[in-house]
Amino acid sequence: MILICRQERGRWAEKRAAKFLKGLGYKIVDRNVRFRFGEIDIVASKDNQLIFVEVRFRKNDEFGDSLSTIDAKKRSKLKRAILLYINQKNYAGDFRCDAIGINGNNSSKIEHIQNIYI
Repeated sequence: MILICRQERGRWAEKRAAKFLKGLGYKIVDRNVRFRFGEIDIVASKDNQLIFVEVRFRKNDEFGDSLSTIDAKKRSKLKRAILLYINQKNYAGDFRCDAIGINGNNSSKIEHIQNIYI
């Protein structure tokens, strides 16, 4: 599979991650929720809990795997976006933040980490 631009690769990775989550019994609630300062890639639900999912993709691991790119700045933006989403939706239930890393154009290399620190 040849993916042309960064945005196309990102869309492909997010689509692959959503399919992966559905296979685990998650319901996809929202995708690509954008705010002025950041974005939430996937909002899912399972077991009466909202799950905010950050999806990362790397075409190779020459400079580390995809999940290693979630730095403090990204976590801060993600936290702000999640809090704004919760406030806008008047959501008062349980939630967590997960990360999905897809390494290489081979979509079988998926790593799912639940409840990441933000």
